[in-house]
This record gives sequence, structure tokens and C-alpha cells, in this order.
Amino acid sequence: TAQDSVEDPLTTNISFNGEHFSKNHVTISFTRYITITNTSQETLMFLTSLEPTLTTSRGYGYTEAVRMQANKKGEFIVADTNNPQEQLVITVK
Repeated sequence: TAQDSVEDPLTTNISFNGEHFSKNHVTISFTRYITITNTSQETLMFLTSLEPTLTTSRGYGYTEAVRMQANKKGEFIVADTNNPQEQLVITVK
């Protein structure tokens, strides 16, 4: 299939609606970018990950986003701090 959620060939965009990520798994190429944007007007986005650039230090409001350049190959898991079962798995190849 085509690359998930791509509008810009260098960036994969994922949204978080306050309860769920728009995708639960994405694969991106080494040195490309991933952006996770809060699309909820009611809920702050709190993310946790072993990858520090994907962890929010505070609640991110409506339209705020985290962005990471994939400078390491491997698998990275991002979880909703308020609901840890809601996860996004990012595979960097």
C-alpha cells in the first residue's frame, strides 16, 4: 500500500483526537519526519515515549504538535499518557 498519512513526501502526519491516534502503526524512511498533532479542542495531548523528542513535557493544546526527524532506525512506541493502551508504533527503516 501507499505510505500512510503522507501529504508531504518528507513528513508523515498523525493526528490525535483526544482519545485515539489516526493510525496505530506507520513506517517511515530514515531521515524523514513524523508529526503528531492534537486535533481535539477539548482534550490536551500528553504523550510518553522512550524517544524523548516524542514525549510531551506538558499538555499540548488544539493544533499543537510534536515533530521528530527519524535519525535512528528501529521501532518507537508513543503512548497517550492518560490512556497507555492507546499507542502509535513508528517503524524507521
